[in-house]
Amino acid sequence: HHHAHAAACMAEHGLALDHPPVLALVQDGIGLGEEGELWGAELLLCDYRSARRLATLKPARLLGGDKAAREPWRNLAARLSVAFGDRRNWPGRFQAMLEDRPLDPLLRAAQAGLNAPPCSSAGRLFDAVSAAAGLCVDRQDYEGEAAMRLQSSAERWITRHGAPDGYPFDLAVAYDRLMVVDPEAIWSAIAEDVDRGAEPGEIAARFHVGYARVWGDAVRSAAKGLDGLPTVVLSGGVFQNRLLAAMVRSGLAASGFAVLQHRDIPANDGGLALGQGVVALARHRASNR
Repeated sequence: HHHAHAAACMAEHGLALDHPPVLALVQDGIGLGEEGELWGAELLLCDYRSARRLATLKPARLLGGDKAAREPWRNLAARLSVAFGDRRNWPGRFQAMLEDRPLDPLLRAAQAGLNAPPCSSAGRLFDAVSAAAGLCVDRQDYEGEAAMRLQSSAERWITRHGAPDGYPFDLAVAYDRLMVVDPEAIWSAIAEDVDRGAEPGEIAARFHVGYARVWGDAVRSAAKGLDGLPTVVLSGGVFQNRLLAAMVRSGLAASGFAVLQHRDIPANDGGLALGQGVVALARHRASNR
């Protein structure tokens, strides 16, 4: 799924089928990974024929399965559970916000692995932050509503005040050398901002700045082991967020990377068929060579 996203952007920009590998930052809601896992925020080293994952977002469970894509509070609860464990350890602000939700059965089901698969989804993280900021808590009336509210709120705040300091994200290296972006530290910071009366727009802006920065760090770290500076491809539905895309692109361009984004082919799943087609063609030609 995420390889196809990357390939679609490569093809849109006319990269040849034998083009050297690129670094592909693919951020979306959900897609199958190599072993059937649920992915959604990945850094790949790929050409048209193959892809290798170099970095991912620390996963959280989708509480209630598909319902998590419609009800942002579920994703906030899932992220708080990953960050703090027992709900009694959650910041008081969020305990109060979620006290009327059916958390106990959902969290017990998640612990038992029932209808709560782990997922490294960027989209669901944006939903969680939107809920934490009070922008979209209960239910989304249309796909992407929570993330769109988060983006527009951040854009308005930045227009008035300029870019703020970003929230802290951790970038660690797992035992298998996979880099992992961990948002654990942002939740205490968001709770503190809410308690001091920060506008939702400031929370949204700080999240965008911190999230763009940590993924830029991941790309720069991955490039250190490669010859020269590879081209960087941005794809996946989350990059329909023009604010995030601009922040990531400008940060990487300042480090000397050439950055490719979608212009005509959709960044979301509307572009997958093109990516799948060129991957199939490249593999077919390689096997018959």
